[in-house]
Amino acid sequence: MSLSLEDIMDAIKQGTQENRSLVEKFDKLQTTINDLYVEIRNFKVKTFEQDKIIKRQQAEIEFLKKEAKKNNVIIYGVPEEKDEHVVDTLNVVKKVCNEVAFDLPDLVINNCYRIGRGKNPRPICLSLTSNKFMSDLWKKRTEFNRNKIQIAPDRTREEREYRRKLYQCLQSLKKYEPTCIISRNYIKLKGQNYSLEEAERLISECYPETSKSSKEDNQSSKKVKRETLKKLDNFRFHQRTGSTNSI
Repeated sequence: MSLSLEDIMDAIKQGTQENRSLVEKFDKLQTTINDLYVEIRNFKVKTFEQDKIIKRQQAEIEFLKKEAKKNNVIIYGVPEEKDEHVVDTLNVVKKVCNEVAFDLPDLVINNCYRIGRGKNPRPICLSLTSNKFMSDLWKKRTEFNRNKIQIAPDRTREEREYRRKLYQCLQSLKKYEPTCIISRNYIKLKGQNYSLEEAERLISECYPETSKSSKEDNQSSKKVKRETLKKLDNFRFHQRTGSTNSI
């Protein structure tokens, strides 16, 4: 059955209308996509700005926490009496300070109290109002140690967590390097300071896991030592050059 010219023209006209309708729908969809793109871009900019504000506020809060604890010291090893009151705690701290020839006048004491619910004796938080007295107190640290009394900074929760992980790294390293120590917020190993992140990488890349067989450890200890020293030198080289290549 043949189509007339009129039928063909109607079909062409209908197809053109359908194409025009599709183009219009596509244009609307493209406009919607462009609008969404602009909104997403603006949202990313706002999110980035909010992240900067949050980080700045977190830094300010951390600074205020440290400032609040700057003149605090935690005292460990001071005997604790049963049903001890705050006045008793203060008196025993004064006695401990007198034993190391450190004068602690009431005027510079802001607060003094036991902390925690651990076993006896609980540590004492001593808060002073004077930077000078706090500095003088730290100078007596060796004398306190001789009397089996330890003093430590009043650290924030984040600092305590950092030190806990740093101490774990120290214990792992001491299996291979007994002379390593914690110095401030670093692990000091063979004259080199390592942050927590560097120490964790050092352990994973330079030091083997502890073997279950002590006999095998003894037989291979010299070889392990030589290989470890080579890896340690290589690790230091990459640290200095900023290279991230595997050791």
